[in-house]
This record gives sequence, structure tokens and C-alpha cells, in this order.
Amino acid sequence: MHIPRLSIIIPCYNNGILLSEMLGCILHQTYDNWELIIVDDGSTDDTPEMVTAFAATDSRIRLIRRDREPKGATTCRNIGFDHAQGEYLMFFDADDLISDTNFERRVAFMDANPDADYASFPAKSFTDSNHLPTITDKGKSWGVGTESMDVLTSLLYGDYLFAVWCNIYRRASLVPFRWDEKVKIYQDFDYIITCMNGNLTHRFGYQDRLDYYYRINQASGNNICASFSRNGKHASTIYLFGKTLDTLSRREDYNRRRDEFFHFIVLNFRRYIIESADRQIMKDYIAFCRSRYPEKVGRMRFITNMSIYLPNRMVRQKVSALLCMALFGCR
Repeated sequence: MHIPRLSIIIPCYNNGILLSEMLGCILHQTYDNWELIIVDDGSTDDTPEMVTAFAATDSRIRLIRRDREPKGATTCRNIGFDHAQGEYLMFFDADDLISDTNFERRVAFMDANPDADYASFPAKSFTDSNHLPTITDKGKSWGVGTESMDVLTSLLYGDYLFAVWCNIYRRASLVPFRWDEKVKIYQDFDYIITCMNGNLTHRFGYQDRLDYYYRINQASGNNICASFSRNGKHASTIYLFGKTLDTLSRREDYNRRRDEFFHFIVLNFRRYIIESADRQIMKDYIAFCRSRYPEKVGRMRFITNMSIYLPNRMVRQKVSALLCMALFGCR
């Protein structure tokens, strides 16, 4: 039986139309020694039938249905990992796009850098698949950097230098690391932190062109960033932030990393204010902060009282930004 060198795992839920665009990109790859594992999260549209039709024409495509709880992308990624056979592995999103040379360039880089457990490649966001960006276009790029950069500092500040879809991994290196199925938001952050603190060796791959395009402003409404405080995400955030601080506490540079991570704490705090999260959510969040950053809580309460009940979202955003900058030095 032929064993593919590269496994791609894509969780999906009611993404049929957009997933078909990603499948089109995959079928046009210049590298052909791959398997695609699509893990359906209980779709209620025609996504499973669409994937089945693609799989009928190409044996490298497999559809797996999530067969256990909990529901969510993290569970689907773990299920996909359990079925993956490739030497290399990538996690993609169902509604994004990739360049025709994505697989070829990523595999070539890993072959040429046997010391790397994983490597990141350039990506940008897009809103219109007919006008994809280039690496020289303005706007944020992911997966762009040098080996001298402190990736952990950027991540703890809430500034992702790369997301998991920028990366190719050695599957053997990931065996000890599972996606945490309790995490409902900031999932990439959690997985990257897990890999970094597991002493995996990271490299920045070829930097001359984009190979991944991240879709935003989706009409489907499935964008995870649409809400930071609803659908169980608030409880998950407190769990994740506590877990992250516990992980950082095992480092010799814990005090420095704790201070850096407070910038992310404040970033999420401001998101709650901008959303005008309810009083119980704010009470829970400030209680968590009191347990981890007791010296900061008085100022957080002041910012909350001055900002959260303003009726206009834009005003809440501006006022909270000014107060967080003035009182914490956080943008």
C-alpha cells in the first residue's frame, strides 16, 4: 500500500461551497504525494455529499465524520491526526485558499532542513478570491520572520507571527502534542504555545512569495472572531489563560513572560468591553485577573466602569484604548 509523504487535515462544518474552492486548490498542486483528511463536525448542509463526490474521483481524499464529543475544530484535528500517515503534516481551514506550489515548496524546505520540527511560510488575508494579495501588498503578513526573532514574546503580546495554517510539521514530532479539546477560542495560540514549550525546533521557510490565503469577512458567519464572550468562549478563555500562565511558570524567565502575557490579557479585556459583555462575564474575568495579576485589578475595574456601559461601540473602543494605554501601556 502506498504511504503518502504529506498529510493535510481540514476540519469542516457547513462549509461546502468554500471548501470546494480549497479542494480545487489542492487538486491543482504541483506536488502529488499527499493525502487529504477532511473531518466533518456534523454538518447539516451538503458538505459531506460534496466531499464524497470529490473522494470518488481521487483516492487521496478521505472524509471522516467526528464520532465522539466534544464538537469542535480541535476534536476534528485530533481525529484527523490519528488517521494521518504522512511524514509531514499540515492543518488547514476549510474556507481558505493556497497557492499551486504550497505542497511542493513546504516539503522541499523540510527535506532540506532536517533539524526543523516545523516551519512557517508567508500568508495574507483576503476578502475576494478573484483578487488575491501578493507578499508585497500592504497589510499584515503571517509566517514572515527571521530566526533571531523572539516568537514567544510576539505571541504573548497577542501578535501572531504565524498561525498553524502557515506551518508544515514533522508528524513524528507532534505525537506528544494534542489539540486541547477544551479550548473554544485562541486555538492556534494554544497549540503554538504547546509546541514552543515542548522544545520543538521552528524555522521560517521560504519567504519570497505567499502560499496561503486566509479568508475574512465571510458571509457564512462562521468566523471564530465574531464573538469573544458567547457560546462558551468566555469560560474557555479563562481556562486557556490560566493554563498558559501555569505553563509559563515552569520557565526560568517566568516573571518576564508573565508581564508580556498581560498584554494579551488586556487585549481580551478590551474585546469584552467593545462587545459590551454582560456584568457576570466581566465579574468572572476580573476575578481571574485578581488571582493572577492582583496588582492590576484596581485599574481594570476603573477602566470597566469608565467604558463598558457607554452606548456607542466606537466610543467604547476609543475610550478603552486610551485608558489601557495610559494605565497599562497596552495598545
